[in-house]
Amino acid sequence: MIKRVLTPGRLRTALLGLVALAAVSAMVALLTGLSAVDPISGHLITVDILSAKTLAHLLTQAPATVTAFPPLGIFLLLALGTAVADRSGLFAALVRGSLSLMPAALLTPVVILTGYLFHQISDALLLVYLPLSGAVFAARGRDPVLGILIAFAAFSGGFAASLGPGIPDIILLQLTEDAARSLAPDWRYALFGNWFILLAVAGLYAGATWAIADRWLEPRWFPRTPSTAEARPEAIELQASLKPAERMAMIWAGLAALAAALVFIAVIRWGASAPDGAHDLRAVLTPYFRAMPACLTLVLLSAGWSYGAVTGTLASPMAVHAAVVDGLTRLAPFILFAILIALFLSVLHASRMDTVLMLSGARTLADAQLAPPLILMTIVLVTAALDLLVGSATAKWAVLAPIIVPMLMLLGISPDMSTAAFRIGDGALNIVSPLQPWIYLVVLYCRRWRSGFSLADALRNLAPFSAAYLVLGLMVVGIWSLAEWPVGPFSSFHYDPGRVASLSR
Repeated sequence: MIKRVLTPGRLRTALLGLVALAAVSAMVALLTGLSAVDPISGHLITVDILSAKTLAHLLTQAPATVTAFPPLGIFLLLALGTAVADRSGLFAALVRGSLSLMPAALLTPVVILTGYLFHQISDALLLVYLPLSGAVFAARGRDPVLGILIAFAAFSGGFAASLGPGIPDIILLQLTEDAARSLAPDWRYALFGNWFILLAVAGLYAGATWAIADRWLEPRWFPRTPSTAEARPEAIELQASLKPAERMAMIWAGLAALAAALVFIAVIRWGASAPDGAHDLRAVLTPYFRAMPACLTLVLLSAGWSYGAVTGTLASPMAVHAAVVDGLTRLAPFILFAILIALFLSVLHASRMDTVLMLSGARTLADAQLAPPLILMTIVLVTAALDLLVGSATAKWAVLAPIIVPMLMLLGISPDMSTAAFRIGDGALNIVSPLQPWIYLVVLYCRRWRSGFSLADALRNLAPFSAAYLVLGLMVVGIWSLAEWPVGPFSSFHYDPGRVASLSR
Protein backbone atom coordinates (compact mmCIF):
# COMPACT_ATOMS: atom_id res chain seq x y z
CA MET A 1 0.00 0.00 0.00
CA ILE A 2 2.74 2.47 0.98
CA LYS A 3 4.77 1.67 -2.12
CA ARG A 4 1.77 2.43 -4.32
CA VAL A 5 1.51 5.90 -2.75
CA LEU A 6 5.23 6.77 -2.90
CA THR A 7 6.33 5.24 -6.18
CA PRO A 8 9.63 6.58 -7.56
CA GLY A 9 7.82 7.83 -10.64
CA ARG A 10 5.35 9.89 -8.62
CA LEU A 11 8.12 11.25 -6.42
CA ARG A 12 10.21 12.36 -9.40
CA THR A 13 7.18 13.90 -11.10
CA ALA A 14 6.19 15.87 -7.99
CA LEU A 15 9.67 17.18 -7.33
CA LEU A 16 10.44 18.08 -10.95
CA GLY A 17 7.12 19.89 -10.90
CA LEU A 18 8.44 22.16 -8.14
CA VAL A 19 11.31 23.36 -10.31
CA ALA A 20 9.00 23.84 -13.28
CA LEU A 21 6.52 25.70 -11.06
CA ALA A 22 9.20 28.14 -9.93
CA ALA A 23 10.23 28.88 -13.52
CA VAL A 24 6.65 29.22 -14.78
CA SER A 25 5.66 31.42 -11.82
CA ALA A 26 8.64 33.69 -12.40
CA MET A 27 7.80 34.01 -16.09
CA VAL A 28 4.15 34.79 -15.32
CA ALA A 29 5.28 37.43 -12.84
CA LEU A 30 7.60 38.88 -15.48
CA LEU A 31 4.85 39.07 -18.09
CA THR A 32 2.39 40.63 -15.64
CA GLY A 33 4.92 43.18 -14.42
CA LEU A 34 4.97 42.01 -10.80
CA SER A 35 7.39 44.16 -8.79
CA ALA A 36 8.00 45.58 -5.34
CA VAL A 37 9.86 48.47 -3.74
CA ASP A 38 12.83 47.90 -1.44
CA PRO A 39 11.78 49.58 1.86
CA ILE A 40 15.40 50.48 2.68
CA SER A 41 16.83 51.84 -0.57
CA GLY A 42 13.56 52.74 -2.31
CA HIS A 43 14.67 50.91 -5.48
CA LEU A 44 12.16 49.04 -7.62
CA ILE A 45 12.71 45.27 -7.69
CA THR A 46 11.32 43.33 -10.63
CA VAL A 47 11.25 39.64 -11.49
CA ASP A 48 14.05 38.69 -13.87
CA ILE A 49 14.52 35.17 -15.19
CA LEU A 50 15.01 35.54 -18.94
CA SER A 51 18.18 37.61 -18.95
CA ALA A 52 21.42 35.92 -19.95
CA LYS A 53 22.98 36.99 -16.66
CA THR A 54 20.32 35.24 -14.56
CA LEU A 55 20.35 32.07 -16.64
CA ALA A 56 24.17 31.94 -16.57
CA HIS A 57 24.10 32.33 -12.79
CA LEU A 58 21.66 29.43 -12.41
CA LEU A 59 23.81 27.15 -14.56
CA THR A 60 27.23 28.05 -13.19
CA GLN A 61 26.09 27.91 -9.55
CA ALA A 62 24.06 24.69 -9.82
CA PRO A 63 26.65 22.43 -8.11
CA ALA A 64 27.22 24.91 -5.30
CA THR A 65 23.47 25.39 -4.96
CA VAL A 66 22.93 21.68 -4.35
CA THR A 67 25.87 21.11 -2.00
CA ALA A 68 25.07 24.24 0.03
CA PHE A 69 21.45 23.21 0.74
CA PRO A 70 21.49 22.94 4.58
CA PRO A 71 19.09 20.00 5.14
CA LEU A 72 21.05 17.82 2.72
CA GLY A 73 24.29 18.08 4.66
CA ILE A 74 22.58 17.74 8.03
CA PHE A 75 20.56 14.69 6.99
CA LEU A 76 23.56 12.95 5.45
CA LEU A 77 25.57 13.55 8.61
CA LEU A 78 22.84 12.42 10.99
CA ALA A 79 22.14 9.38 8.81
CA LEU A 80 25.51 7.96 9.87
CA GLY A 81 24.44 7.87 13.51
CA THR A 82 20.78 6.96 13.11
CA ALA A 83 21.61 4.08 10.73
CA VAL A 84 24.00 2.50 13.24
CA ALA A 85 21.66 3.02 16.19
CA ASP A 86 18.74 1.58 14.21
CA ARG A 87 20.60 -1.47 12.84
CA SER A 88 22.10 -2.30 16.25
CA GLY A 89 18.63 -2.58 17.81
CA LEU A 90 19.18 0.37 20.14
CA PHE A 91 16.11 2.25 18.94
CA ALA A 92 13.90 -0.81 19.35
CA ALA A 93 15.29 -1.41 22.84
CA LEU A 94 14.58 2.21 23.82
CA VAL A 95 10.94 1.82 22.81
CA ARG A 96 10.50 -1.59 24.44
CA GLY A 97 12.19 -0.53 27.65
CA SER A 98 10.21 2.67 28.03
CA LEU A 99 6.85 1.02 27.29
CA SER A 100 7.42 -1.99 29.53
CA LEU A 101 7.95 0.12 32.66
CA MET A 102 4.74 2.09 32.55
CA PRO A 103 2.08 1.62 35.27
CA ALA A 104 -1.35 0.58 34.02
CA ALA A 105 -3.06 3.71 35.39
CA LEU A 106 -0.75 5.96 33.37
CA LEU A 107 -0.68 3.84 30.23
CA THR A 108 -2.15 6.46 27.89
CA PRO A 109 -0.08 9.49 28.99
CA VAL A 110 3.15 7.48 29.02
CA VAL A 111 2.52 6.31 25.45
CA ILE A 112 1.85 9.93 24.47
CA LEU A 113 4.96 11.35 26.14
CA THR A 114 7.08 8.54 24.73
CA GLY A 115 5.90 9.52 21.26
CA TYR A 116 6.83 13.16 21.92
CA LEU A 117 10.34 12.11 22.92
CA PHE A 118 10.92 9.67 20.09
CA HIS A 119 9.68 11.87 17.25
CA GLN A 120 12.57 14.20 18.14
CA ILE A 121 15.05 11.43 17.27
CA SER A 122 14.01 9.57 14.12
CA ASP A 123 10.99 8.58 12.05
CA ALA A 124 12.43 5.06 12.04
CA LEU A 125 11.25 4.65 15.63
CA LEU A 126 7.66 4.70 14.40
CA LEU A 127 8.15 1.22 12.93
CA VAL A 128 8.78 -0.13 16.43
CA TYR A 129 6.75 2.30 18.50
CA LEU A 130 3.38 1.63 16.82
CA PRO A 131 3.21 -2.19 17.14
CA LEU A 132 4.68 -2.21 20.66
CA SER A 133 2.18 0.41 21.84
CA GLY A 134 -0.58 -1.91 20.65
CA ALA A 135 1.11 -4.89 22.30
CA VAL A 136 1.41 -3.12 25.66
CA PHE A 137 -2.27 -2.09 25.52
CA ALA A 138 -3.24 -5.70 24.82
CA ALA A 139 -1.05 -6.96 27.67
CA ARG A 140 -2.95 -4.72 30.07
CA GLY A 141 -6.41 -5.72 28.92
CA ARG A 142 -7.09 -2.75 26.64
CA ASP A 143 -7.80 -2.69 22.93
CA PRO A 144 -4.45 -2.73 21.07
CA VAL A 145 -5.95 -0.84 18.12
CA LEU A 146 -6.58 2.11 20.43
CA GLY A 147 -2.97 1.96 21.59
CA ILE A 148 -1.73 2.13 17.98
CA LEU A 149 -3.99 5.08 17.20
CA ILE A 150 -2.87 6.99 20.29
CA ALA A 151 0.77 6.32 19.45
CA PHE A 152 0.36 7.54 15.88
CA ALA A 153 -1.49 10.69 16.98
CA ALA A 154 1.26 11.53 19.49
CA PHE A 155 4.20 10.66 17.25
CA SER A 156 3.10 11.91 13.84
CA GLY A 157 0.33 14.37 14.62
CA GLY A 158 1.84 16.23 17.54
CA PHE A 159 5.11 17.31 15.92
CA ALA A 160 4.72 20.71 17.54
CA ALA A 161 4.56 19.05 20.96
CA SER A 162 8.21 19.17 21.94
CA LEU A 163 9.62 18.25 25.35
CA GLY A 164 13.10 19.31 24.28
CA PRO A 165 15.11 20.18 21.17
CA GLY A 166 15.92 17.43 18.72
CA ILE A 167 16.66 16.72 15.08
CA PRO A 168 13.53 18.52 13.74
CA ASP A 169 14.64 21.70 15.55
CA ILE A 170 18.04 21.56 13.86
CA ILE A 171 16.59 21.04 10.38
CA LEU A 172 13.74 23.56 10.53
CA LEU A 173 15.63 26.29 12.38
CA GLN A 174 18.52 26.02 9.93
CA LEU A 175 16.05 26.69 7.12
CA THR A 176 14.71 29.62 9.16
CA GLU A 177 18.21 31.03 9.57
CA ASP A 178 18.90 30.86 5.84
CA ALA A 179 15.62 32.66 5.14
CA ALA A 180 16.17 35.32 7.82
CA ARG A 181 19.68 36.10 6.63
CA SER A 182 18.28 37.45 3.37
CA LEU A 183 17.27 40.46 5.46
CA ALA A 184 19.61 40.20 8.46
CA PRO A 185 22.96 38.57 7.56
CA ASP A 186 23.96 38.36 11.22
CA TRP A 187 20.86 36.47 12.40
CA ARG A 188 21.58 33.03 13.91
CA TYR A 189 19.18 30.42 15.23
CA ALA A 190 19.19 29.12 18.79
CA LEU A 191 18.47 25.44 19.31
CA PHE A 192 15.99 26.33 22.09
CA GLY A 193 14.44 29.06 19.93
CA ASN A 194 10.91 27.56 20.00
CA TRP A 195 11.10 25.73 23.31
CA PHE A 196 8.75 27.81 25.50
CA ILE A 197 5.82 27.82 23.12
CA LEU A 198 6.26 24.21 21.99
CA LEU A 199 6.49 23.02 25.59
CA ALA A 200 3.14 24.71 26.27
CA VAL A 201 1.71 23.01 23.19
CA ALA A 202 3.02 19.64 24.42
CA GLY A 203 1.15 19.97 27.70
CA LEU A 204 -2.12 20.93 26.03
CA TYR A 205 -1.85 18.29 23.30
CA ALA A 206 -1.03 15.56 25.82
CA GLY A 207 -4.03 16.44 27.98
CA ALA A 208 -6.34 16.58 24.97
CA THR A 209 -5.05 13.28 23.55
CA TRP A 210 -5.47 11.57 26.93
CA ALA A 211 -9.02 12.88 27.37
CA ILE A 212 -10.13 12.03 23.83
CA ALA A 213 -8.66 8.52 23.99
CA ASP A 214 -9.87 7.49 27.46
CA ARG A 215 -13.09 9.50 27.78
CA TRP A 216 -14.40 9.54 24.20
CA LEU A 217 -12.99 6.84 21.92
CA GLU A 218 -12.52 4.00 24.39
CA PRO A 219 -16.06 3.96 25.89
CA ARG A 220 -17.66 4.17 22.44
CA TRP A 221 -15.46 2.13 20.12
CA PHE A 222 -12.85 0.29 22.20
CA PRO A 223 -14.53 -0.76 25.48
CA ARG A 224 -12.66 -2.83 28.05
CA THR A 225 -14.41 -6.18 28.40
CA PRO A 226 -13.74 -9.18 30.64
CA SER A 227 -12.84 -11.27 27.58
CA THR A 228 -10.27 -8.68 26.54
CA ALA A 229 -8.78 -8.54 30.01
CA GLU A 230 -8.44 -12.32 30.14
CA ALA A 231 -6.77 -12.51 26.73
CA ARG A 232 -3.35 -11.28 27.82
CA PRO A 233 -0.83 -13.29 25.79
CA GLU A 234 2.37 -13.79 27.75
CA ALA A 235 4.32 -13.44 24.51
CA ILE A 236 3.13 -9.85 24.26
CA GLU A 237 4.32 -9.01 27.76
CA LEU A 238 7.70 -10.60 27.06
CA GLN A 239 7.98 -8.79 23.75
CA ALA A 240 7.72 -5.43 25.52
CA SER A 241 10.43 -6.15 28.09
CA LEU A 242 14.21 -6.16 27.86
CA LYS A 243 16.35 -9.23 28.45
CA PRO A 244 19.26 -9.02 30.93
CA ALA A 245 21.81 -8.90 28.10
CA GLU A 246 19.91 -6.07 26.47
CA ARG A 247 19.77 -4.14 29.73
CA MET A 248 23.53 -4.49 30.08
CA ALA A 249 23.95 -3.32 26.49
CA MET A 250 21.75 -0.31 27.27
CA ILE A 251 24.05 0.62 30.16
CA TRP A 252 27.13 0.45 27.92
CA ALA A 253 25.31 2.46 25.25
CA GLY A 254 24.43 5.12 27.81
CA LEU A 255 28.05 5.33 29.00
CA ALA A 256 29.29 5.60 25.42
CA ALA A 257 26.77 8.34 24.66
CA LEU A 258 27.80 10.22 27.80
CA ALA A 259 31.48 9.95 26.90
CA ALA A 260 30.82 11.24 23.37
CA ALA A 261 28.80 14.16 24.75
CA LEU A 262 31.56 15.09 27.22
CA VAL A 263 34.19 14.99 24.47
CA PHE A 264 31.95 17.21 22.34
CA ILE A 265 31.55 19.75 25.16
CA ALA A 266 35.29 19.78 25.87
CA VAL A 267 36.26 20.25 22.22
CA ILE A 268 33.81 23.10 21.67
CA ARG A 269 34.73 24.69 24.99
CA TRP A 270 38.41 24.98 24.14
CA GLY A 271 38.40 24.90 20.37
CA ALA A 272 35.39 26.96 19.23
CA SER A 273 34.75 29.59 21.87
CA ALA A 274 32.30 32.43 21.50
CA PRO A 275 33.43 35.63 19.73
CA ASP A 276 35.60 38.01 21.72
CA GLY A 277 33.56 40.37 23.81
CA ALA A 278 30.46 38.16 23.82
CA HIS A 279 28.76 38.31 27.18
CA ASP A 280 25.19 37.14 26.61
CA LEU A 281 24.35 33.49 27.07
CA ARG A 282 23.11 33.02 23.50
CA ALA A 283 26.45 34.13 22.05
CA VAL A 284 28.31 31.81 24.42
CA LEU A 285 26.13 28.85 23.46
CA THR A 286 26.12 29.55 19.72
CA PRO A 287 29.16 27.30 18.95
CA TYR A 288 27.40 24.42 20.72
CA PHE A 289 24.22 24.99 18.70
CA ARG A 290 26.18 25.05 15.44
CA ALA A 291 27.95 21.79 16.29
CA MET A 292 24.80 19.97 17.45
CA PRO A 293 24.35 17.86 14.26
CA ALA A 294 27.90 16.56 14.62
CA CYS A 295 27.32 15.97 18.35
CA LEU A 296 24.16 13.95 17.76
CA THR A 297 25.95 11.93 15.10
CA LEU A 298 28.80 11.10 17.50
CA VAL A 299 26.39 10.24 20.32
CA LEU A 300 24.25 7.96 18.14
CA LEU A 301 27.31 6.31 16.57
CA SER A 302 28.91 5.66 19.95
CA ALA A 303 25.72 4.42 21.61
CA GLY A 304 24.62 2.30 18.65
CA TRP A 305 28.02 0.71 18.12
CA SER A 306 28.40 -0.04 21.84
CA TYR A 307 24.93 -1.58 22.02
CA GLY A 308 25.55 -3.64 18.89
CA ALA A 309 28.95 -4.85 20.14
CA VAL A 310 27.47 -6.13 23.41
CA THR A 311 24.40 -7.78 21.84
CA GLY A 312 26.26 -9.07 18.80
CA THR A 313 24.12 -7.24 16.23
CA LEU A 314 27.17 -5.18 15.20
CA ALA A 315 30.00 -7.51 16.09
CA SER A 316 32.54 -6.16 13.59
CA PRO A 317 33.52 -2.92 11.83
CA MET A 318 32.20 -4.42 8.59
CA ALA A 319 28.75 -4.77 10.19
CA VAL A 320 28.86 -1.09 11.14
CA HIS A 321 29.91 -0.22 7.59
CA ALA A 322 27.00 -2.23 6.19
CA ALA A 323 24.60 -0.43 8.55
CA VAL A 324 25.82 2.97 7.39
CA VAL A 325 25.59 2.01 3.71
CA ASP A 326 22.06 0.72 4.22
CA GLY A 327 21.07 3.92 6.05
CA LEU A 328 22.41 6.12 3.26
CA THR A 329 20.67 3.95 0.65
CA ARG A 330 17.35 4.55 2.35
CA LEU A 331 17.98 8.29 2.04
CA ALA A 332 18.09 8.14 -1.77
CA PRO A 333 14.52 9.54 -2.21
CA PHE A 334 15.31 12.37 0.20
CA ILE A 335 18.58 13.17 -1.59
CA LEU A 336 16.65 13.52 -4.84
CA PHE A 337 14.11 15.70 -3.07
CA ALA A 338 16.86 17.90 -1.58
CA ILE A 339 18.55 18.41 -4.95
CA LEU A 340 15.35 19.48 -6.67
CA ILE A 341 14.20 21.67 -3.77
CA ALA A 342 17.60 23.40 -3.80
CA LEU A 343 17.25 24.08 -7.53
CA PHE A 344 13.68 25.26 -7.01
CA LEU A 345 14.78 27.78 -4.38
CA SER A 346 17.68 28.84 -6.59
CA VAL A 347 15.27 29.75 -9.39
CA LEU A 348 13.12 31.71 -6.94
CA HIS A 349 16.12 33.61 -5.59
CA ALA A 350 17.95 34.28 -8.84
CA SER A 351 14.78 35.58 -10.49
CA ARG A 352 14.03 37.74 -7.41
CA MET A 353 10.65 36.04 -7.24
CA ASP A 354 11.11 35.31 -3.53
CA THR A 355 11.95 38.92 -2.73
CA VAL A 356 9.06 40.32 -4.73
CA LEU A 357 6.56 37.89 -3.20
CA MET A 358 7.88 38.58 0.30
CA LEU A 359 7.71 42.37 -0.09
CA SER A 360 4.31 42.22 -1.79
CA GLY A 361 2.92 39.99 0.92
CA ALA A 362 4.30 42.21 3.68
CA ARG A 363 2.83 45.30 2.00
CA THR A 364 -0.56 43.59 1.60
CA LEU A 365 -0.64 42.55 5.25
CA ALA A 366 0.49 46.00 6.37
CA ASP A 367 -2.21 47.69 4.28
CA ALA A 368 -4.81 45.28 5.65
CA GLN A 369 -3.67 46.29 9.15
CA LEU A 370 -4.09 42.78 10.48
CA ALA A 371 -2.99 42.25 14.06
CA PRO A 372 -0.06 39.85 14.61
CA PRO A 373 -2.35 37.19 16.17
CA LEU A 374 -4.48 37.09 13.00
CA ILE A 375 -1.41 36.93 10.75
CA LEU A 376 0.15 34.08 12.70
CA MET A 377 -3.12 32.18 13.06
CA THR A 378 -3.55 32.44 9.28
CA ILE A 379 -0.12 30.84 8.86
CA VAL A 380 -1.24 28.01 11.15
CA LEU A 381 -4.35 27.43 9.03
CA VAL A 382 -2.48 27.58 5.71
CA THR A 383 0.16 25.16 6.97
CA ALA A 384 -2.51 22.80 8.28
CA ALA A 385 -4.26 22.84 4.91
CA LEU A 386 -0.97 22.00 3.19
CA ASP A 387 -0.73 18.93 5.45
CA LEU A 388 -3.42 17.35 3.30
CA LEU A 389 -1.13 17.61 0.27
CA VAL A 390 2.45 17.49 1.61
CA GLY A 391 3.26 15.51 4.74
CA SER A 392 6.94 16.44 5.09
CA ALA A 393 7.58 19.44 7.34
CA THR A 394 10.98 19.96 5.72
CA ALA A 395 9.45 20.05 2.24
CA LYS A 396 6.86 22.64 3.24
CA TRP A 397 9.20 24.85 5.25
CA ALA A 398 11.93 24.75 2.60
CA VAL A 399 9.47 26.41 0.21
CA LEU A 400 7.58 28.63 2.67
CA ALA A 401 10.42 29.91 4.86
CA PRO A 402 12.09 32.14 2.22
CA ILE A 403 8.77 33.96 1.84
CA ILE A 404 7.16 33.88 5.29
CA VAL A 405 10.19 34.51 7.53
CA PRO A 406 11.45 37.76 5.95
CA MET A 407 7.89 38.94 5.28
CA LEU A 408 7.02 38.73 8.97
CA MET A 409 10.38 40.26 9.94
CA LEU A 410 9.34 43.36 8.00
CA LEU A 411 6.16 43.39 10.08
CA GLY A 412 8.09 43.14 13.36
CA ILE A 413 7.58 39.42 14.05
CA SER A 414 10.70 37.41 14.83
CA PRO A 415 11.86 34.42 12.74
CA ASP A 416 11.50 32.22 15.82
CA MET A 417 7.81 33.09 16.18
CA SER A 418 7.06 32.57 12.48
CA THR A 419 8.78 29.16 12.68
CA ALA A 420 6.76 28.26 15.77
CA ALA A 421 3.50 29.18 14.00
CA PHE A 422 4.47 26.96 11.08
CA ARG A 423 5.38 24.04 13.35
CA ILE A 424 2.09 24.31 15.24
CA GLY A 425 0.16 24.22 11.96
CA ASP A 426 2.26 21.34 10.65
CA GLY A 427 0.94 17.97 11.72
CA ALA A 428 -2.52 19.09 12.80
CA LEU A 429 -4.22 17.58 9.75
CA ASN A 430 -1.28 15.41 8.80
CA ILE A 431 -2.67 12.35 10.57
CA VAL A 432 -5.93 12.41 8.61
CA SER A 433 -4.42 12.90 5.16
CA PRO A 434 -4.79 9.89 2.81
CA LEU A 435 -1.56 11.10 1.15
CA GLN A 436 0.38 10.60 4.39
CA PRO A 437 2.24 7.30 3.82
CA TRP A 438 2.46 6.44 7.53
CA ILE A 439 -1.35 6.22 7.78
CA TYR A 440 -1.26 3.02 5.74
CA LEU A 441 1.27 1.58 8.15
CA VAL A 442 -1.22 2.28 10.94
CA VAL A 443 -3.90 0.38 9.05
CA LEU A 444 -1.58 -2.61 8.52
CA TYR A 445 -0.64 -2.79 12.20
CA CYS A 446 -4.26 -2.44 13.31
CA ARG A 447 -5.29 -5.30 11.01
CA ARG A 448 -3.08 -7.63 13.03
CA TRP A 449 -5.63 -7.24 15.81
CA ARG A 450 -8.82 -6.43 13.88
CA SER A 451 -9.01 -7.97 10.41
CA GLY A 452 -11.71 -5.68 9.07
CA PHE A 453 -9.99 -2.44 10.07
CA SER A 454 -9.92 -0.01 7.13
CA LEU A 455 -8.48 3.37 6.19
CA ALA A 456 -11.89 4.92 6.84
CA ASP A 457 -11.85 3.48 10.38
CA ALA A 458 -8.40 4.97 10.99
CA LEU A 459 -9.40 8.41 9.69
CA ARG A 460 -12.66 8.42 11.69
CA ASN A 461 -10.90 7.63 14.96
CA LEU A 462 -7.97 9.98 14.33
CA ALA A 463 -10.17 12.93 13.35
CA PRO A 464 -10.92 14.02 16.98
CA PHE A 465 -7.18 14.23 17.72
CA SER A 466 -6.60 16.23 14.56
CA ALA A 467 -9.40 18.69 15.33
CA ALA A 468 -8.19 19.16 18.90
CA TYR A 469 -4.61 19.83 17.76
CA LEU A 470 -5.77 22.46 15.27
CA VAL A 471 -8.05 24.27 17.73
CA LEU A 472 -5.52 24.19 20.56
CA GLY A 473 -2.72 25.26 18.22
CA LEU A 474 -4.70 28.28 17.05
CA MET A 475 -5.52 29.14 20.65
CA VAL A 476 -1.86 28.98 21.75
CA VAL A 477 -0.65 31.10 18.83
CA GLY A 478 -3.38 33.68 19.43
CA ILE A 479 -2.75 33.98 23.16
CA TRP A 480 1.05 33.98 22.73
CA SER A 481 0.81 36.75 20.14
CA LEU A 482 -1.48 38.88 22.27
CA ALA A 483 0.77 38.49 25.31
CA GLU A 484 3.95 38.82 23.19
CA TRP A 485 5.74 36.28 25.37
CA PRO A 486 9.27 35.12 24.49
CA VAL A 487 9.22 32.15 22.13
CA GLY A 488 12.25 30.55 23.79
CA PRO A 489 14.98 31.35 26.33
CA PHE A 490 16.99 33.16 23.62
CA SER A 491 14.18 34.25 21.33
CA SER A 492 11.77 37.15 21.59
CA PHE A 493 8.43 37.59 19.89
CA HIS A 494 9.41 40.86 18.21
CA TYR A 495 11.94 41.73 15.54
CA ASP A 496 13.06 45.29 14.81
CA PRO A 497 12.32 45.94 11.09
CA GLY A 498 14.85 48.77 11.18
CA ARG A 499 17.66 46.21 11.29
CA VAL A 500 16.97 44.76 7.84
CA ALA A 501 19.48 45.23 5.04
CA SER A 502 18.68 46.56 1.59
CA LEU A 503 17.30 43.95 -0.79
CA SER A 504 18.34 45.68 -3.97
CA ARG A 505 20.99 43.89 -5.97
